Amino acid sequence: MFKILTCLAVEHDPRLVVLAALICFLSSFGAVTLLQHARAATGRPRAVWVAAAGIASGFGIWATHFIAMLAYDPGLVVGYQVDLTTLSLAVAIVLTTSALGIATYVAGRGGWLFGGLVLGAGVASMHFLGMTALEVNGSIRWDATLVIVSILAGSLFDAAALFAVAHANQRLRAKLLATAAMTLGIVALHFTAMGAVTIEAGPAAEASRGMIQPHLLAFVIAGTVFFLLSIVLIAAGFARQAEILAAISEKEFS
Repeated sequence: MFKILTCLAVEHDPRLVVLAALICFLSSFGAVTLLQHARAATGRPRAVWVAAAGIASGFGIWATHFIAMLAYDPGLVVGYQVDLTTLSLAVAIVLTTSALGIATYVAGRGGWLFGGLVLGAGVASMHFLGMTALEVNGSIRWDATLVIVSILAGSLFDAAALFAVAHANQRLRAKLLATAAMTLGIVALHFTAMGAVTIEAGPAAEASRGMIQPHLLAFVIAGTVFFLLSIVLIAAGFARQAEILAAISEKEFS
């Protein structure tokens, strides 16, 4: 625990940590909102809502990770490999969408429990792929115990979040509870896993053509967050329009 707190307090820029947490909360809130629409819908609209929730939260989780990585500066980072960085984004979206689909379509305890485990696995896979994409002047050593603890902590909070969604109504308090649990799952996994990292300095390396410079990654993340928020706003707009049309139609036929 002390190692995790030291990593967070000493080795991270607190301003970027706060920004990462804020983006994580907003993307989690969007995911919870869209997932509630999915659970209320049937047929094809349900699948569309699940896909929207998965894409929005997948992008948000990925953006959270890399903003937090930009906050982590041991002074040895050279850049990020493009292929592994892109793969980490794809994994986050696919596994997050799968997890939310399980929580939506599988009834009972099995849905939110198994969905939480898949969501935790998705966040962990994205995180460690993202760390693999990191190029440093040296080598990365891992504390296996903290790695396992990070995955378990993330999965438990994610299962709690999906349980809250499954038993929540449309009230803001219920949404915030589910959002807080999902946010804690993502943040707990990330910073516990970062506490498991030790970077040992080595020979200086130069950025290759297949790498993204840290300052360029910031622009990529900004575009990602814009896309994420656009999806949530568009989906919410369609939902509101559908509700209005349904209310008008019901009034005309009553």
